[in-house]
Amino acid sequence: MKLNLHFRLDAASDDWARRSNAAVRAVAPSRIDFSETGRMTPHVTLAMGFLAESASLEAVQSDLEAFMVGLTESDRRVDCAVTDVHLDVTQGRYILADLAPTAAFLDLRRAVRALLLGEHLVVGGSYADTPHVTLAYVENDAERALAAALASPPPARMVLSGLALGQVGSRGAVISTLASWPATTQAGAPV
Repeated sequence: MKLNLHFRLDAASDDWARRSNAAVRAVAPSRIDFSETGRMTPHVTLAMGFLAESASLEAVQSDLEAFMVGLTESDRRVDCAVTDVHLDVTQGRYILADLAPTAAFLDLRRAVRALLLGEHLVVGGSYADTPHVTLAYVENDAERALAAALASPPPARMVLSGLALGQVGSRGAVISTLASWPATTQAGAPV
């Protein structure tokens, strides 16, 4: 089982990602589908990997629950500038919206990876180090698909609000949510 711990997008950014994905799918088939029937979720990855043979999903969730107790609301809510929407440079098939990471984002990503990678998750393959939202994966008409994604300009900033653990499907897409930790807390505990 492949897992992804990620930030969720604020409502306006989520809506833009879904509209961009729909615009791409109107001109070229995409293996990433944010429609209601597509079941996939726009997100920004903190850590992703395959469940290690010696690990269990219950242990991952338990360790994450303990980790999340120590996070403040500001840890669970990060504001990032959108820097570029482009085709990935390695395959030219992923359409990505890159984000400028803040120090808080980088600190949280480093801590999460230290917690999960190795003992719980095994990284399979290589992943872009630049924080981003994957908008589509196209095998044909990539330039036309990118133009369609850009028809609706991206927001200048995205608020990454709340964390979730999800199961990963094709092309790194999150297909289901296994646990979530909202940005807001009450008395120091997740709501």
